[in-house]
Amino acid sequence: MLSQNYDQLSRLGERQARLLGEYWARRNVVLDRVCSGPALRHRHTAQFVSDAYRTAGRDFPPPTIADEFDEFQAEAVLSESLPELLRNNPKIREW
Repeated sequence: MLSQNYDQLSRLGERQARLLGEYWARRNVVLDRVCSGPALRHRHTAQFVSDAYRTAGRDFPPPTIADEFDEFQAEAVLSESLPELLRNNPKIREW
């Protein structure tokens, strides 16, 4: 179930990020660079992975925030693309 705050990492997401970090650390995955999207849940995911690495005594580079990993705005995408889709796609027109 989605929470009221879409940008908040869920408890399941926290657990998954921690497990991923533990998994990579056990397998000696070395990360030269880490990038994260700008959303709070993106940054929290990187933090949980980082914490798991550091708990295992492994280095974890500080994440670089990359705006390119932010999510697109669905309404804006539809506003821009729907007129052309309606003109050129019979299935869309049917729907």
